[in-house]
Amino acid sequence: MKRKSFYTIIAALIAFTSNVWADTNKLTAADGWTKITSVPTSSDIGNNYYVFVDATRDLMLGTAKGVHQNTKWYSLGVYYQTSVEPVSANINGKVWTLESQGDGFALRNLEYSALCFQTEGAGAWMFDTNDVPNPNPWTQVNLIYADGTWTLQNGKYGGSNYIGPWDNVIENGAECAANKTGNNVGKFYIYAISRAQFKQNLLDNASDSNPVAFDAGNRTGWTEEGSGGNNNTSYGGGCEIWQRSSFNIHQDLTIPNGKYKVSLQMAGTSGAGKVYDTSNGTTKEAASSDAAGTDFQSTILSMIQDRTYGQTITDEITVSNGSLTIGMKCETTDQWINFDNFKLYCTGLDLSAYVSQLSDLVDECNDFIASDVVPTACENAISSAITTYNQSYETAKEYSTAIVALTAVLDTYQNDTELQNAYAAYKTMRTNVQGLENTSTYKYTDPGTAKSTFDAAISAANTAVEAATTASAINTQTANIRAALYQ
Repeated sequence: MKRKSFYTIIAALIAFTSNVWADTNKLTAADGWTKITSVPTSSDIGNNYYVFVDATRDLMLGTAKGVHQNTKWYSLGVYYQTSVEPVSANINGKVWTLESQGDGFALRNLEYSALCFQTEGAGAWMFDTNDVPNPNPWTQVNLIYADGTWTLQNGKYGGSNYIGPWDNVIENGAECAANKTGNNVGKFYIYAISRAQFKQNLLDNASDSNPVAFDAGNRTGWTEEGSGGNNNTSYGGGCEIWQRSSFNIHQDLTIPNGKYKVSLQMAGTSGAGKVYDTSNGTTKEAASSDAAGTDFQSTILSMIQDRTYGQTITDEITVSNGSLTIGMKCETTDQWINFDNFKLYCTGLDLSAYVSQLSDLVDECNDFIASDVVPTACENAISSAITTYNQSYETAKEYSTAIVALTAVLDTYQNDTELQNAYAAYKTMRTNVQGLENTSTYKYTDPGTAKSTFDAAISAANTAVEAATTASAINTQTANIRAALYQ
């Protein structure tokens, strides 16, 4: 009976640990991430990006080539993948947008935003990118919140059809299906971040050694000049122009000052198309490569399959007025160009304001040290912080981190008026008693021994005070001198 009870307890413990909730530490409030607990509004989805974190493992939903799903080489499936911090890792494949569809949402991945994820007529298990660039009933996903976690229901098939692991095992690299039921239904936390904050985080981490890319291929905001264009909404929404001159498609961007490049995938007539960017009267451009194309569909599909196929990138341009125009143009006749996938790369923000701010902060620190209002140990702590943080950095994030850290050290002592008052009181008292012992009105009972003892007490107190970093430590030494004075 006892043995049976023991095994029953062990089985219960195993069952419990298999359902332990987990989370991730990659998405912090300090970086702007918030865990949501209510269905996003239309305003929310227009302003936010989202990340789906498995509630039982530190895994996120990302994308990869489908294995069980649609096996077309340009299709992507949804996978459980190791959690990352999307900005510092420069991995946007874990970041999603939500778009309204019926009474639910359509999911689009930020890394490959041309197509929505969808289920298909072949069966409710399908959930991948196929041929739907805009939300429709096949793309609908219903977000359902209960007991602290979210489930993602297949909105087309409804009922007991949810996103979860295809093989019913949640692990890194597990592909998802959209027909899971019961204990195999995936449970998630959903984190949101404003698009503006996410982009700012990316920009703050940009440098020559770590350029960050923004998908500039949205279907809105473009101005088209000239004729002969075709925007085929299938196969990722690629564009085609043929046998025309003076074709130009462009958009104006308002962006932080810094260094940028723009890239575009182009295939067709070699050298006919030019991707360009213009800022403050300066233009940088690059001509289409020798990537061959046979027809519109196959060429665009080649671009989807290989994001380096036909990719052309401009030289770096410096933006100093917050304005940048990007586009693609053809200035010759009888050309045929397919193009897709505009990307804007930032290779670093204008850091002059950060450099100036750090320099001013260092000057403030040195002025505070020179004022001699805190003990030597405090001054040394500030000097050490200056040595640590007064460096040249590559990114705005690094400058911001250094400025915040150095400010915190300075504020620790600059704002501690109790410490400063105790230090001032100690120095005044020390001066007074040293003056008193040298006057004829103060007599030692045993002048030689007493004066030697008192001087030693002052010396010990001075050493302790200059090593102090708190008011209480200083006040202790002030009391010690008073005691020594009246011995």
